[in-house]
Amino acid sequence: MKTTIITLSFLLLLGLVKAQDSIPTNPNDTTKIVFGKSEVLIIKKPTGYRYNMGRDSITGEVITWTDTNSHNKTINLNDTNNNGRGIGLYVDLGTNGYLTPTNSINLPKEYDLLELNYAKSHSISWNITFTVPEIIKKRRLYIQPGIGIDARTYSFKNNIGLGIGNDTLNYTLDTINDFSKNKLKATYVQVPLLLGMTLGKKDKTEFSIQFGVIGSYLLRSRFKQKYQSSEAKVKNKIRDDFNLSPFRADLTARIGLKNFGFFLNYGLTPLFEKDKTTELIPFTVGLTVGGF
Repeated sequence: MKTTIITLSFLLLLGLVKAQDSIPTNPNDTTKIVFGKSEVLIIKKPTGYRYNMGRDSITGEVITWTDTNSHNKTINLNDTNNNGRGIGLYVDLGTNGYLTPTNSINLPKEYDLLELNYAKSHSISWNITFTVPEIIKKRRLYIQPGIGIDARTYSFKNNIGLGIGNDTLNYTLDTINDFSKNKLKATYVQVPLLLGMTLGKKDKTEFSIQFGVIGSYLLRSRFKQKYQSSEAKVKNKIRDDFNLSPFRADLTARIGLKNFGFFLNYGLTPLFEKDKTTELIPFTVGLTVGGF
């Protein structure tokens, strides 16, 4: 099942790339792959044209097509308005946490064993996006779907153990061992859908804001512990779903200046399956590189 989900996800990505190529052929037909300030330009050559590359002292680097009637058509590789932004890459680096149903970061006393060590609870996600041609000219408003992988770690502050009993997540305090690592790791495939707007003066005070939703599916999860016994270092790894919700939905808000920014994800679905443990609402806050 999980292999099927991954396969379908990459087929979706290929479909996005194909959609970019389906634009009617013309000398300005291009696909851009963007990450930060780096950009790869894939140019579809029109039928009946030959091309050469040159550099103009005024316009910079250009590609020129010549048809059978010796008519030249040129695009400037420095033209940032050429067919939008195409395919983009961005990375999110964040800190994970969870809230009570009343949106409090302080857990009730009966659940305080689940308190997190936020310094060690982190996430990283890699995302590929496809920017739909601008809704308003000059890319002031755009839609940005994508696909990515999200790896999350929840590191517990207390020396607890996790287990499944009667289809319920159990957590108990270990009074014998002192864990140097005690964390739950979960990996998801995710599909973000963002609505973005660019504000300010181009190349000067220009910045972007984005809002949207992220749908995710759990690929795998494991609980990892590490401690020092009287004889040796001990490492425990338990692979299980730990009643984590298989499907996840998040609201996301993002703001960026040029190629760097901040993001906040807030869970619309609980971290664990309903009625199998206490209800906890996940969130992630952090830095993003690229994607604007």
